[in-house]
Amino acid sequence: MSDLWNSSPIGRLLEEISWEGRSVRAYRDGGRGRENVLTAEALMLLDFLPRREFLGGVVESARGADGVRRKLLDGIEHAAVTLLPDETRLGAGVVVQPDAALETNDVYGLIEAKRIRTSSFQVPQLSREWTAAWAQAGDRDPLLFLILGAPPPVPVKGRGRMTIADAILLDLDGPAPKPTPDQIDNNVAWTTWDDVQSATVLACGQFTDDSTSSSTVLRLSSALVRTIDWHR
Repeated sequence: MSDLWNSSPIGRLLEEISWEGRSVRAYRDGGRGRENVLTAEALMLLDFLPRREFLGGVVESARGADGVRRKLLDGIEHAAVTLLPDETRLGAGVVVQPDAALETNDVYGLIEAKRIRTSSFQVPQLSREWTAAWAQAGDRDPLLFLILGAPPPVPVKGRGRMTIADAILLDLDGPAPKPTPDQIDNNVAWTTWDDVQSATVLACGQFTDDSTSSSTVLRLSSALVRTIDWHR
């Protein structure tokens, strides 16, 4: 019993919502359009679905960090998925809490998901998450994995649209190596919610018989497709 902890995506989401005070009223419609609700629902379903076909399909169809994504795919069956992991402290009062962590023996990935509706990154956000990924990776390969509402360039508050590399370089400090834009591409991958939905539909097509397990996969994958549509 001492090993039990709040690892459930629903439990992690409720813990996060509990800090929102009066703004919790915004969840009365089920949190429609809110990125932490979408992320919790989507990652929970991807965690339960057959790993190689579904979560692996999302990773495989992403762009960037080709070598690190191949390593991640090698260990995807036993990867640990944690929604809203504990904060990473970068010093001087700076803390980072990404939307999720995706870990294997060889890769430490931080997931940052934006809502489907228009939203912007804060100026230091991607810089700090890049740094946090390097700080937590240890001897594993770090990966910053972005799930976006639309393909890059990404909107950054007060700065307009920027490449992912330029957004990371805006406010970079800490233990991460100071990279060139080309080097960032080795450890940053991105996809969109449309791509996640497409990868889910494609993977579902591999389960076409009438067995109980295939019916279960169909229900879960259909729920994921509906979830993404509902949050648009």
